[in-house]
Amino acid sequence: RMSEANRTYGQNNCALIRRGSMPKGWGFKAYTYGPQNPRIVAYWREWLNPENPEQWMSAGQPDTQHFQLDIYDGNATCLKYIKVVQPGDRVTVSYVDHQWQVTHNKKGHW
Repeated sequence: RMSEANRTYGQNNCALIRRGSMPKGWGFKAYTYGPQNPRIVAYWREWLNPENPEQWMSAGQPDTQHFQLDIYDGNATCLKYIKVVQPGDRVTVSYVDHQWQVTHNKKGHW
């Protein structure tokens, strides 16, 4: 979907979703939804792992609007729902001390 969003907004409407510290070979799945989407069908889904550790993602929304984000582990368990992700934000997913951690940094605060 990035090419579709890129044609209109480039990366201006995206947030950086990245893999932090976690065991070798582990990853997570990120799903994006528009601001009014009931979260039934994702706009974009991405598996982030050692080979694909970060991705600029959006929900195809204008760069003045936020989007929603779901983070799932490899067993399809929802780790975190973030209702408001603004373009330029950064979300880092880690697994430390036997616990998942999802850190959401607002644009300009990373």
